Amino acid sequence: MNHNKATPNSIINELTEMTSVLIGKQLTEVWYHDGIDEDGTAYFLEDVSPSRHELMQGVDLVTNDGITIGFFWDWNSKKGEFQLSTIRESVGIKLEDGRVRFNQSEESHWSSHIGNTITNLTFSAGLHDNYRIKIICDCRIDFDDADPIWICARQATDGCISNGDDTIVVFTEQEARRIGIKVDAE
Repeated sequence: MNHNKATPNSIINELTEMTSVLIGKQLTEVWYHDGIDEDGTAYFLEDVSPSRHELMQGVDLVTNDGITIGFFWDWNSKKGEFQLSTIRESVGIKLEDGRVRFNQSEESHWSSHIGNTITNLTFSAGLHDNYRIKIICDCRIDFDDADPIWICARQATDGCISNGDDTIVVFTEQEARRIGIKVDAE
């Protein structure tokens, strides 16, 4: 019997431990890692939803003491599916050629979060399309004086309903509910 097999709870515990350094810190910068079209426009700027951004790779959150946590989608070959992953540095170290970094710190969705303290990060397990395989796909980030946001590994082409190879940032509870995120995850 393999006692080292990853379970949804063990993955949630690992992600929680990795990101716990953000709790109690002020958010000072946000960086997106995305591709650009032939006109030089970032893909996340395409008119998808006024309440979410869809990124090809990931997002970095930087705190007042210089800590950077990168959130990105990752392929879990053992489970044969995508999942949300984190790294204690910029997502940029994992990028393929052609990805660009965009400072989003002053962008309207993020400006109300900059300078606010991160009070909690909650990861949730969801069900895959076939409703049999549990996956990890969502992280709710709470702030002391701003609305929560969600960072997810979702499949943008299907309306963000299933896990996939895009990093989705959701800015409203209504949009989070619409695409199947557990907004009240414990």
